[in-house]
Amino acid sequence: MYGAQETTAGGTVLVAAGLASGAWMLAVVGLALAGIALVALLRKPGPHRP
Repeated sequence: MYGAQETTAGGTVLVAAGLASGAWMLAVVGLALAGIALVALLRKPGPHRP
């Protein structure tokens, strides 16, 4: 019971930092996949493909 506010505040800071870094990582992965998809769509097929 005692000191619960300090522990909760510290945990909240860690959770916020984790969510922020997780959101950035998810954004980077999403942008990378979108870039790969665009390259695959815009690339001309090779001569061995019908």
